[in-house]
Amino acid sequence: MLMIVVVMVIAASVIPSVGAVNASVNVDYAKQGNCNSSILVRVGDYCDFVVTITIPYSTGPSVSTDLSVEIIMPDNDTAVMQVSKPQIAYVGSNFANTQSIYDPSITMTSAMNTSQFNDARIDFGTVVNSGLYAPTNDTQSVIQIGFRSVVISNPSYQTNGSQYWVTVGIEYNNASEIWIGQALFIFANASGGTIGPLSLGTINNSTLQFAQGSPFSLAVPVNYNATYASNFVFTIKNNNPSQIGLCSAYIQTASSGFQHLPTLGYEISVNLTSALVNNQITITLGQIVNTQSYSGSASTLYITVYGRVFKTDGVSSYTVGTLTAQATSSSSTVSQTYSISALPSVAPYAINGSLPTFSITQQASSVGIYQSLVMKVTMVIPSGFVAPVVIELNGAGNSSTSSLKSCSVLIQSAGENVAGSNPQCADTSISRRTYSSSVNSTIYDQLSYDYGVIQNTGVRQSSYSDDVNTLVLNAIFQVMNTTETVLWPTVAMTLGNNTIWLGNAAYNVTPISYNSTSLTQPTFSLSYENNVTTNQSATTLGYTRLFYYDIFTQAGGLYTPMTVRITTNESSPGSGQPAASICLVQVLSVGTNLPCLIPTYYNQPQSPFITYASRYNQRKNDTAYIQLGPLCNYQSTQTDSSLGQIRLGVYVKIENALGDGQSTYVSLDVYYAPTNIWVGQILFSGSQLVTPPNVIGTPVLFALNTSAQAYTINGLTVANYALKVPSGSYGAYSLLNSAITNEANQQTSVCRVDISPQRGSNVPCSNDVSSVFTYNTNGASAIATTNLGLICSIGSNTSTVNASLSVDSDTVIIQVYLLATAQSASTFNLQLSNLVPSGQSALASIISSFTSGSTSSFGNPLTINPLNASVYEQMNDTNNGSFAYLGQDVSIRTQFVLALNLTTQQCYPVAFLFGIAAGSSNAAYFTAGYVVSAGDNLMCMKSKATPSLSSGGSTLYNSSMYLDLGTLCYYPIDPTNATASTLVVHANVRVPVTTTVAVNNQLSVTISALINNNQSFVNTSYPLIVKSYTSYTGFTLFSNDSSNVVLGVSNSTIQSGIRQPVTFDFKVYLPTYSQGRLQLLIASVPVSSAVSVDILSATVLSAGINVGSFMYEYALGNKYQWTYSSSVAGSTYQDTAYLDLGVVTNTGISTIISNFSNATDNFIAVRATGYLTDNPLAETNFAFTVGLTATFAGYNITQTYSNVVSRNGTERPIMIVNRTDLTSGTYLMGSTYSGKIQYSHANNSTAECINAQIIIYLPTWISLQSYNSTTIGTNYTTDNSSYVLFNLGTLLFNDAGTLTFTLNIGTSNQMALVYQRYNSPIITIPHEFLCMKRARTNVAYYPASTVFVFQDVISLSTSMTSVASTYSNILGGLDSCQFSSSVRGSDASLVRSSGWQTGYRSHQWMLSGTTYMQISFGNLTLVNSIQLTVPAAFAPILSIQIGYSWDGVSFAVDSMVYPVNGSSSYIVPLASSLLIRYLRIYIIDVVQPSDLLTKTSGFVLNVTGLVNTSDTTVASVCSSTSNALNVRSVLVAPPTQTGLTYADDVYVCDESITRTSFLCHVLLNGGTSSSATWIALNTTVANINLFAFDTSEKTQSLYGYAQDGVSIIRSNDRGLTWLVTDQTELSNVTVQCGSTKVCHTSNTYGLTVGAPGVTAMQAGINPWAASVQGLWTQSSGGALVFDWFGN
Repeated sequence: MLMIVVVMVIAASVIPSVGAVNASVNVDYAKQGNCNSSILVRVGDYCDFVVTITIPYSTGPSVSTDLSVEIIMPDNDTAVMQVSKPQIAYVGSNFANTQSIYDPSITMTSAMNTSQFNDARIDFGTVVNSGLYAPTNDTQSVIQIGFRSVVISNPSYQTNGSQYWVTVGIEYNNASEIWIGQALFIFANASGGTIGPLSLGTINNSTLQFAQGSPFSLAVPVNYNATYASNFVFTIKNNNPSQIGLCSAYIQTASSGFQHLPTLGYEISVNLTSALVNNQITITLGQIVNTQSYSGSASTLYITVYGRVFKTDGVSSYTVGTLTAQATSSSSTVSQTYSISALPSVAPYAINGSLPTFSITQQASSVGIYQSLVMKVTMVIPSGFVAPVVIELNGAGNSSTSSLKSCSVLIQSAGENVAGSNPQCADTSISRRTYSSSVNSTIYDQLSYDYGVIQNTGVRQSSYSDDVNTLVLNAIFQVMNTTETVLWPTVAMTLGNNTIWLGNAAYNVTPISYNSTSLTQPTFSLSYENNVTTNQSATTLGYTRLFYYDIFTQAGGLYTPMTVRITTNESSPGSGQPAASICLVQVLSVGTNLPCLIPTYYNQPQSPFITYASRYNQRKNDTAYIQLGPLCNYQSTQTDSSLGQIRLGVYVKIENALGDGQSTYVSLDVYYAPTNIWVGQILFSGSQLVTPPNVIGTPVLFALNTSAQAYTINGLTVANYALKVPSGSYGAYSLLNSAITNEANQQTSVCRVDISPQRGSNVPCSNDVSSVFTYNTNGASAIATTNLGLICSIGSNTSTVNASLSVDSDTVIIQVYLLATAQSASTFNLQLSNLVPSGQSALASIISSFTSGSTSSFGNPLTINPLNASVYEQMNDTNNGSFAYLGQDVSIRTQFVLALNLTTQQCYPVAFLFGIAAGSSNAAYFTAGYVVSAGDNLMCMKSKATPSLSSGGSTLYNSSMYLDLGTLCYYPIDPTNATASTLVVHANVRVPVTTTVAVNNQLSVTISALINNNQSFVNTSYPLIVKSYTSYTGFTLFSNDSSNVVLGVSNSTIQSGIRQPVTFDFKVYLPTYSQGRLQLLIASVPVSSAVSVDILSATVLSAGINVGSFMYEYALGNKYQWTYSSSVAGSTYQDTAYLDLGVVTNTGISTIISNFSNATDNFIAVRATGYLTDNPLAETNFAFTVGLTATFAGYNITQTYSNVVSRNGTERPIMIVNRTDLTSGTYLMGSTYSGKIQYSHANNSTAECINAQIIIYLPTWISLQSYNSTTIGTNYTTDNSSYVLFNLGTLLFNDAGTLTFTLNIGTSNQMALVYQRYNSPIITIPHEFLCMKRARTNVAYYPASTVFVFQDVISLSTSMTSVASTYSNILGGLDSCQFSSSVRGSDASLVRSSGWQTGYRSHQWMLSGTTYMQISFGNLTLVNSIQLTVPAAFAPILSIQIGYSWDGVSFAVDSMVYPVNGSSSYIVPLASSLLIRYLRIYIIDVVQPSDLLTKTSGFVLNVTGLVNTSDTTVASVCSSTSNALNVRSVLVAPPTQTGLTYADDVYVCDESITRTSFLCHVLLNGGTSSSATWIALNTTVANINLFAFDTSEKTQSLYGYAQDGVSIIRSNDRGLTWLVTDQTELSNVTVQCGSTKVCHTSNTYGLTVGAPGVTAMQAGINPWAASVQGLWTQSSGGALVFDWFGN
């Protein structure tokens, strides 16, 4: 505890400075009471001091003295003491003429800037002792000053004996300060004192009931029992500022513990009470102490809070809200809540006591147009006065027009006794102000302000402050644009029921300039809802955003009537949909320097000052106008820009039409004369919600009509329902089911479900309401499933709704429009169900009842409006809209205003008829018709009216279209808006490329609207000039779609072999509503001066509904033609295909009819078929390019395929070579033979034929006479003795040629000898067609030296008979399995005899069908009989099968196996005649398999019953195998030895049945196995050649060949898996055989002549069962044998 010893040092008199006028001034400085002697003082102790100043009367003239006094407490970093406000305790009568001495200027300062004042300065000014009372009486020449000092802290750094001085000094006669005296405080340690509790007392609620509109005081008791000084803070908070005004707070009384502060009210009122911030007032008392704590008693501060209960209805009693008090000391915080209740307001009454006094002061006597004028009214309220007050402003004067606007009444200040009228708690509600116009205009020249009750509490004396009873208010007017020169504004006031006319004042109207300098020019600012000006644009589509538009007026600024315009953009040009809609504009706040701008009149419903407009969609506002009127900042200075600020809040909804990832701007500009200022724009970017946010809170859905509602027959009935949206919530409301129930006749329709434009102020944004209708069997839409869209509440974020079933600011009205017919049941119900707020369960269902009411007849429009038809075209299309280009879909939109200014509902049957003007058959045809839109007033039509198409007199096309809309009902939602009553119907008419109307001639489209079954109708026509599509000009911007022209391919990379047919699929995307000439070019890119891909065909496979109207003509086959060509001169390949479709239009119809598919509707599917040529660069993996280029409306877009070459080494030219005898008969010596050889690639030819040659082997007695070839560049060489060689060059796959030649039969002696020796000889002249293929990189697979030979013979019958029966075989060495020949008719007996020899196989060797004879009859041929004759020398045939075909590709094989059974002549028993082009004879088996070793297998074939006798081709095909592979082999692993786990395994490899691959099997431990379980090995291997066992490493490996006959492979696991190795490894292993490795090699087994081919493998203990094809067990011995022929 701090103890202080006090010692006073006092100077009784002071000698003035030299030259002082009055040298007799005496000062006495004394302590009072117990402080008069040295005592120990502690924190909380105080001392009272008296300073006595004596100024004697001078015997000479009165002399003035400039007098000031300063009191100084100990001053250091931490305040130790504080001083109270000094009081002038006594003034002698001799100073009566010096008035300032009684009320001097006192300045208090604090070193800590708190309420702990440590310095006081008293300025008396000039003091004169006039000697008026008793010049010689010192008592009457004395001035006494009293003050108190209090010890408030004990600094921790102080030690015993520290000294502090309280100093008093004075200055007089302009001399420097003269120190008078000091009181010494000596600190010493002491004990005692405690820190007690802090609490707030309660107040009886019955005393907290106040009349509406009245002020109140709340005395909060603060119990404070602390010895030590504590930083003390008191706060009072208002929880309902809308109904309670919090005015001020004062400490007005205190118990004895605080009486050491004699002027406590001064400190509080001057320095402590804070302004109203965040609905609370704070008093910071600083370090105060309770001086009574040493005795253990508590002390109480009574802090009085002044407030006002605002007036609502004036008659109700209710709980208004609460005030929460909080007191905080250094050690604790306590709080207490007080409930405030309202009583009915005080009625006006007569005032019997004193009335206030008034004075009016003009701010200025001259004003200019639009300038404000202020009349300052000062009221002095007598003590005890209380009465309701109404303040009246009147600017009407005597003028017939409003010259003065009555703006506002502003409370400027209120003394402490009238604290309930403090400016910060004035009731500014618009309900308290009544504005009116004397001339019925929007300029309000009269204001009645129901201020409420004014009361003087009388708690302070006027000596405390001159202004404690004073109320100052400003009456503010604004001068309008008037011609008056003098204006007389009037202020009146009603006190109780007494009206006091305060008076008026004259103001001269003078000219004034507006915004003449930059100092008065307003500034502007845009910011997002969080007051951020940087980019905060990201917004969920469908969400409502708030942004601020701030206008900062300058001090003294005058502005002519100001208009703010806010606009949004289209989502895309021409879309007719705003990217953002303006929901609500409010004046959120107005600075106090702009009192003539009244926000309430802007924010009221249907305000004339804020209007909205729609440029795009009539349901969504995209423009707002705010008429701010003339503005005047009435203050001459402005330290805070917010005082002149106007803040507009703009709520905008970012529409779904903007699109995901797209951005838009909301633009603002302001206009006021003489300046038009572009303000700027604010950015918003849309993002698509994956799922809508959950609705927070519980919505409420209820019917507005709870009783049965009468419905109108043949007219609309509207059922209204209310949906209350939780305040501040945001979410989707979907799946509302509106269903007609209990309607037995099913004749009632739900026409429309909508949200009324009359919406609660918290839900101002329009919704994208969409419904899907379900139709019953009668065609009535009995159910509507509706998505109401996203609904956003801009209310306070409470997520609550008012539980009452009444419409409020959170309510939207759901309207269900019903159409009942005469056939509807007399009663039915409408059930609303399944409305799902996102994230919640469905709301409860509502059932409404309807009963039959009045009947409305179908109407005929009183005045039928004309049809307005126009061509609807892409908005950026620069082509003339009156032209119709060949191939174009002309979009004609017809607008029809069905009813306008009709105030009653009416229904009409409506239909449209479209046609082509007479005389224009096959000129054009209709492709689509639909309703584009119907205004808000129209509903109930067929949602997807289906057009009926008919020929209309045309032979090819549908040139008439009837569109029945059904019953269309008009309801006056917006009756004066023509757009709301407009029906827009769209028809697509196509001008075919083969139209019968000549280019530059006219065709006309006729349109008729038929009303009420044709009782009323109106017609129009639209002329079009036909133009060639070549004159159509492209344009490059398609703003109606997110994409421009796009090409797509199914798979950009294709791998295929040479001449393998491949399809190239392309998709051409045309943007919605685009239009242009479309040309398609499919082309491959030539490489190495050669075609890379031969295009066989191109076609348009399909076209989507939006772009495919040309398909009707395309399907006709003669309207559009693909043209093919080659980019390489002289090539027979076609590598380009071109199609000109004319002008193609994307009609966008699928979007209109709500049946849109992203995958098909805007796409044209194109397919090309082609194959890779054997291009010189067509190596394996080389890539060639095939692409489609679409030229459309100025775009050239290309998409390509990469066709990668795939090769397997089997590619070879396969040629079809046919020889035809042009001459016949017997050839004599000297005669000539003429023949024709035709050649072309076979379908399975896979290599181009290079170095193509035809060689004819000629005996020396036969020579070439002449030839002719269709192959360009053919030449020949000959040795003139044995051959003629024709050189044909390179034959491409498409090349086909003919060589015609003539041979001379010689007359030489050698020829004569032949004729003499032989009787009727047959001379056989062989000829061969020779080919090579190009060398490729892998020479092992693609040897360039290979020559492919296609052989035939010419058999010439001579005129003489040969003496011998045989002739020399000159055909030796030819391939016995590959041949072809031509014979006439059905005679197939001239086949080369060795041509039928086949290879060997096991007993099922022909089941694969690979050995057959094929006959091509050329044309369809009727076959009646097939006879086989087998020559005696041939192998007898056991059985055959028959196959036949129409195309030579797919053969139907007769399941019947025909038993020839060795017969030399066999007639196939056909069940019926065959009508075929191709015939195959399959030899299934021979009688003796061993005949195949020594005999020819074949037959002579006779076919009869031919319809045609064209040449017939006969061919035989034999399979071949790799030379590197053995047909059948066996390998036995070594016997058992150390480390060998695979001992005695038996591996067998054999050809497959089809001779196309090899199969290998293993018998594990075969020599010792008790059963023959053969395991099939991996099909990679074809032959197993070596088993190697490494005796040191104990590894066991198999080596063999892969199926390709080239790759060497290795297995380490008995052949189950194989790895590719190389010859080097195999050679290394082979070298080690016999040394470090034990090796066994395989044995191959061919056919043993004349024997069954039995070879013993290994003796077995037990017999083996047959399990592999071709292996079986002999009946004795158990030896493994091979069975070649099943013997």
